[in-house]
Amino acid sequence: MELVEAGAFLYRHQAELAKGLLEQNGIRTVLSADDCGGYRPHLHFTRPYVRLMVTPQDQERARALLSARPAEDARPEPAREQEEDSFPEESLEGPRRWSGWWFWLISLFVCAMVLLWITH
Repeated sequence: MELVEAGAFLYRHQAELAKGLLEQNGIRTVLSADDCGGYRPHLHFTRPYVRLMVTPQDQERARALLSARPAEDARPEPAREQEEDSFPEESLEGPRRWSGWWFWLISLFVCAMVLLWITH
């Protein structure tokens, strides 16, 4: 069976979403990626990383579906800005808690335990 490229994606999850869209519309697809079947995505050896393959007779329809934009009413509403008084003052102190001496003591202990585990 001859296959042609309908789309190329940098990330596998983008290609999986496009594959789902095409399969919902009755187009059979195959993903072609050089990443050990998704097991090692950091081992991309070719560019573009993930290719979406279809039959030649479905290529034009697949490209049209992939390039179509959602309807204006289907787009999500933009996030509203939060009011200044929506967060209590106490919640702004959270990140400073990690600068205490006990945090560094626990970190040192964990590092020591890892080193002991590695050396034995």
